[in-house]
Amino acid sequence: MNSAVLLSVELRNESHIVLARRRARDTAGLLGFDQQDCVRIATTVSEIARNAWRYAGGGRVEFSLLREGEHDILEITVRDQGPGIANLKEILDGRYKSTTGMGLGLLSGRRLMHRFDVKTSSQGTVVRVGKFLPRRFADPVPAVASRVSEALVKIRTTDAVAEMEEQNRELLQTLSNLEKSQSELSQLNRELEETNRGVVALYAELDDRAQEIQKVVELKSRFLSNITHVFRTPLNSIIGLSRMLLERIDGELSVEQEKQTRFINRAARDLSDLVNDLLDLAKADAGKVELMPVPVSVNELFATLRGMLRPLVEQNTTVALVFDEPQVPVEMICDERKLSQILRNLISNALKYTPHGEVNVSARVTGSRIVFCVRDTGIGIPEEHQDKIFEEFYQVRNPLQQKTKGTGLGLALSRRLVDLLGGTISLQSSVGIGSAFTINLPLSSPGSTPPIPVAGNVTTAATAAVEAEPAAAVPAEKETIVLVLFVDNRVDTLFSYERMLEHTPFKAVLARDTQEALAILKRVSVSAIVTPSYPIAQTLAAALPPSPALIPSFIVTSDETSADDGSAGLIDAFLPASPDATHLVQTLHRLTSHARFIALVVDDNPEARQHLRALLEEFHLNVVEADTAAQALALIKDQKPSLVFADIVLPDSSGIQFVSHLKEVVEDGALVIHSSQVFTEEEREFLKEQAAALVRKGPPSDSSYRTAIIHELARARRRHLRA
Repeated sequence: MNSAVLLSVELRNESHIVLARRRARDTAGLLGFDQQDCVRIATTVSEIARNAWRYAGGGRVEFSLLREGEHDILEITVRDQGPGIANLKEILDGRYKSTTGMGLGLLSGRRLMHRFDVKTSSQGTVVRVGKFLPRRFADPVPAVASRVSEALVKIRTTDAVAEMEEQNRELLQTLSNLEKSQSELSQLNRELEETNRGVVALYAELDDRAQEIQKVVELKSRFLSNITHVFRTPLNSIIGLSRMLLERIDGELSVEQEKQTRFINRAARDLSDLVNDLLDLAKADAGKVELMPVPVSVNELFATLRGMLRPLVEQNTTVALVFDEPQVPVEMICDERKLSQILRNLISNALKYTPHGEVNVSARVTGSRIVFCVRDTGIGIPEEHQDKIFEEFYQVRNPLQQKTKGTGLGLALSRRLVDLLGGTISLQSSVGIGSAFTINLPLSSPGSTPPIPVAGNVTTAATAAVEAEPAAAVPAEKETIVLVLFVDNRVDTLFSYERMLEHTPFKAVLARDTQEALAILKRVSVSAIVTPSYPIAQTLAAALPPSPALIPSFIVTSDETSADDGSAGLIDAFLPASPDATHLVQTLHRLTSHARFIALVVDDNPEARQHLRALLEEFHLNVVEADTAAQALALIKDQKPSLVFADIVLPDSSGIQFVSHLKEVVEDGALVIHSSQVFTEEEREFLKEQAAALVRKGPPSDSSYRTAIIHELARARRRHLRA
């Protein structure tokens, strides 16, 4: 570091303060500072010198030139031999209050200068301030200091009056500059206000355009929804009837007839896939897609996809479809139908555009998220197309395009569904090497838990009773026949269902509309009802009596059906709009077979046990009883009941303790507290956390009591069927 002293000024009287200010301004001007910086430096020196004179009786001001690295610095040191500054920290923090103005000079100097340092003691105070020069001098510091010193000698010093006049001129100049700045600021504010008004008008116009676009999107979605529904019905009939011909239900076909029928079936399926994709996109655009999160086993999902996609693999024997299942079973909360749809789209695309090699599907858990990856060794996607393939109807031209069928909607729909599930989808691809689609999803997707029917609704409870003997609902001479009601407004669809059930234990009862179906239900008891939509099933369910000997299972056939609007509490199965005979018959077998369903009644009151047992046996249930906690726990271990009705006031266990034991051995949703006890609010909250429901005891003739019991049976029955 190089330094040189420029000059010094003794502070022996007040006129020397004026001299120090003048020398500070002259020195700053000679060193190249602009007028504003000269005023700042002069003001700082004047204030600190005045402090030295007022509080210490005098001192010395020394001006020096320093060079540190790339910077030249004007350093000014004010020394005095006074008593020191007692409240220096409070002054510098701005907390010191003084009637004489003490401390303001120090604070001003710290704000106006680049460097500021104070050292004080009982022997005196030293204040150092510094300002970086606008530019670094090329000459050495001593040479620069010599020139400045010589120039200062030539400058004539002025008296106090002249210095005051100069100070006033500086003040007036500063005020003029402030006024100019204020004027410029006012002009800028006016321009900003005008700009803001323009921005507000632009936003208003954008809002109008957004509303217009939203209306267009809604109209497009409504149009697509209506037109796809119009197309879907005849397409399903074509698919069903052509399948019946191919299955030789009406006899053999010639080779040419079979070939043409397969063409018809394949063309109808391709068009049906396009219709389904359009409808799904319309629902997504209109915000009508609702999530139905349920526990999903990733390992079981992979097994299902492996079976579903086997026909595609068999068509291309040069490609292997490999599923890398997680070594440790993984469960997530997600809309299983939509997740399966996303993976099916990606896997089927990979199989289409992979002439040979492998399509690999994997899943791995990272923290609170799960990452699915569909990787292939196919033809790859050029980089310029990778951002566009998620757009609707966009397809990349390639040599395999003539051999494969596609609409360009699968990836667009997949991206929308991934967004709904709270995840992201990304692509890495190289031409000739292959592609990898990666889906990053939360282990627990957004959305509420699956809807549960509300207790106390007679209609809902009445439509969802427990498993019953099919034979009990049909006349004795037809004990081997299981009646199934089919409701559809198309005669060809009903005809297809009737032919599918030929040579099976099931007999189709046909209805062309809801009124005809209601009339049939008044005359005969059926084991299952197959409808094209949830609203029709809901209407039929409302007409059923609250506790018949047999309550049918409800099956909805629709490609767009999901468990929305409470349908999870009513619908027992969903099938495609045009199910094949095997799938339909398997579903009917599962829903109408006499499955093992046991209900356990735990109560130390024999009369209460008998009342509940009588009600449960109306539904042909196996009922077992226990009058102590120990006996109940033993029966649960031995019989594994599907539903437990438990009174918590028992002779050998306290209520809360017994409930805790039951919670450990009874499966989730299978425990119902059945008691006449009046609970406190705290007890009620605890029991609600432990049990599926709280039902107050009542006689079997009490309609509200029967409704509550039937409701719990319905929930347990559906859980039992889906286990």
